[in-house]
Amino acid sequence: MAEQVTVGVYIGCRRHRVAIAAPDGRIAEEFDMGHGKEAFGKLFDRLSHYRENYQVPVVVAMEGFNGYALPLDQQVREVPEGHQVLKRLTRRRRQLVQEKVCVLNRMQADLQALSPGLADLVEYKDGLAFLGFLTCRPRLEQLGKLRERSLLQITAVGKVFAEKVRKWQQAAFFSQEVLWGP
Repeated sequence: MAEQVTVGVYIGCRRHRVAIAAPDGRIAEEFDMGHGKEAFGKLFDRLSHYRENYQVPVVVAMEGFNGYALPLDQQVREVPEGHQVLKRLTRRRRQLVQEKVCVLNRMQADLQALSPGLADLVEYKDGLAFLGFLTCRPRLEQLGKLRERSLLQITAVGKVFAEKVRKWQQAAFFSQEVLWGP
C-alpha cells in the first residue's frame, strides 16, 4: 500500500470535486467544495488532520480543464519548483499543438479551395519538403510549371516527392481565388 494520503481535486469553474484516499487505498472522503481561498483553507485544515492522524505525507493532485486550475496552483502548499515548471511547460506545449493543428487545418482547407489535389500530395502537411515546395515561388500557380531541376533543389525534396509533384502538375487546376494573391 502507499505510505501516503492521496488527494485528488478535479477543478471546475464554480465548484471542485475532492476525493481523499487513506494510506490503505480506501476512499476516506469524497465531497464538493467551493471556489476561493476560504474553501481551500478548510481543505488544507482537513488535510492537516489526515497528516497528523496517519503520520504520512499528504499528496495532492489537481486536474482541470480550460485553465480553471491555473489560479489555484499558487494556493497549493509545498509544490516543488520542478513540478511547477513541468506543469507550465506541459500546458504551453498543449497550446502550441492546438495552435499548430488550427493552422494546418486552415492551410489544408485553403489549399483545397485554391488547387484541388495539391494538399493530397502528402499525408503530413507540415513536412519540410511540402512546405519548401509551397514557398519556393511567390505565386501558388507558378508551382504548376515548376521544372524538375528546380524542384530537386528544394530542401528535403527527393525523387519520390518530385515524381508526385510531376503527376499533380499534369492535372493541376487553380481556382480564380489564386489570382487574389497570398
